[in-house]
Amino acid sequence: MYDVSLFVQVMDDWFDYEADARSDRATPVTTGDWTFADVAATWHRSADGIEALVRASGLDSPRYVRFVRESYVLMMHEVMEAMAERPDA
Repeated sequence: MYDVSLFVQVMDDWFDYEADARSDRATPVTTGDWTFADVAATWHRSADGIEALVRASGLDSPRYVRFVRESYVLMMHEVMEAMAERPDA
């Protein structure tokens, strides 16, 4: 679950990049510590981690694992869209 939280934070910082840069606010994105490659890497770790949690719980049917992963992907799309539509982004 740590990877999910980290992914959301990385994504949020990327959405806020322009506003943060304009206000001279130091964030991992404006300082260059988080690159777009980090967005991709945290995404993959979070989605893979969701699958690992499902399998670890004993629910390892390929269809169920795919259902959970696809549900997570759809949920993250909704989160992303909400972040992108914020007036302060």
